[in-house]
Amino acid sequence: MSGMIDPSNGGGSEFRYHCYGFDVISEMALPELAACHGSRVAGAVLDIRRDLLCLPPEIRALPVWSEFTEEGSFFWWGTVGGFHVDAQGHSIRIEVADGVSDDMAAFPLLGPVLSEVLRRRGFFVLHASAVEIDGVAVAFLADKGVGKSTTGAALLDQGARIVADDLVAIDPVTAVTQPGFAQLKLSPHNLPPRATRDDWVVRPQPHPAIDKARVMVSDTLLSAAVPVRRLYVLERGPITIPRIEPVDVDRALPELLKFAYAARFGEKLLKGPAAARHFRSAVSLTTATSLRRLVVPDGMEHLQDLLNVLRGDLFDDLGGCE
Repeated sequence: MSGMIDPSNGGGSEFRYHCYGFDVISEMALPELAACHGSRVAGAVLDIRRDLLCLPPEIRALPVWSEFTEEGSFFWWGTVGGFHVDAQGHSIRIEVADGVSDDMAAFPLLGPVLSEVLRRRGFFVLHASAVEIDGVAVAFLADKGVGKSTTGAALLDQGARIVADDLVAIDPVTAVTQPGFAQLKLSPHNLPPRATRDDWVVRPQPHPAIDKARVMVSDTLLSAAVPVRRLYVLERGPITIPRIEPVDVDRALPELLKFAYAARFGEKLLKGPAAARHFRSAVSLTTATSLRRLVVPDGMEHLQDLLNVLRGDLFDDLGGCE
């Protein structure tokens, strides 16, 4: 059964932010996002409001539920609450469960819910981390626990700038990516040296079950869109020096589809016209950029020269995997 919005509920304070190329007007405080004063992009606004979602009792009794239609998308987590994204990705309506903090509700809001906003705005969204190096972006694609954020943090510590962590949004035609927000989710034992200083802030955890530290790296956030030059499938190996390997042409598309954020919803989302658009976007992106494999060693101490390794691949026409 489709969910509906109860328009009688809502109201409250407003906060203004900027991320992924659009302004955010929110009734919920979202300190993860960069604050802004006045709209900078005409017409590009995301409106976030509190609302009572008209979901039937049988849906509310479920631990997790989602629905995707041409008219909009609904998400429900019994321990957090419900979310609705409109058809154009211009608004999010939120019903936070009793006793749940806004800080906790921000986890799904700035993850799967925001990914749906970006998808509906035409981006191809990757479950990845991305940084900017000398005017171009590189993104790291990997399964959970391999070290996407750790690799990104190591590069930020060496002078790169953050584009996004977890949600990397790319225009599939131009391969241009928009900067998201300046937060990394890191295992406590993988915190870089800068995280112990004042310019990187480790935020308190909203729930004991969350095992990663949230590290704000606001001083490193990129301020403008950049082209993506490389997509790296990240792997860990028994080595001490990072290594870059080619990926067979016929493997590029399957790898990209595997790490698309939409893939976690399976056929619930990727069916009919939505599946066709998703596949066309993936094909376009594999044409517009280059995918390779990056094998990295365990431990931050072995990533100290990673920035130079990547620069060699990005800018040295005599080396790399071309």
